[in-house]
Amino acid sequence: VDILANKDGIKYAIQCKNYASKLGNGPVQEVSAGRFFYHCQISAVMTNSTFTTGAKELAKATGTLLWDRSVLQEMMNK
Repeated sequence: VDILANKDGIKYAIQCKNYASKLGNGPVQEVSAGRFFYHCQISAVMTNSTFTTGAKELAKATGTLLWDRSVLQEMMNK
């Protein structure tokens, strides 16, 4: 976990990745484990890239949020 954050009483575990290619399952697995280790309610992976289909499926199964470059761009525009 790269970032531990609190907002409105909710604790987040966030993994940050700067990759040129799509992210696979690894970061999702890491942040999911970190969520439990640090007693967080929400886990997320953020990247300047995109995610593989496998990473998206694992994120859905583990309840992990995926923030790719398009999601981050939307967040910055708000």
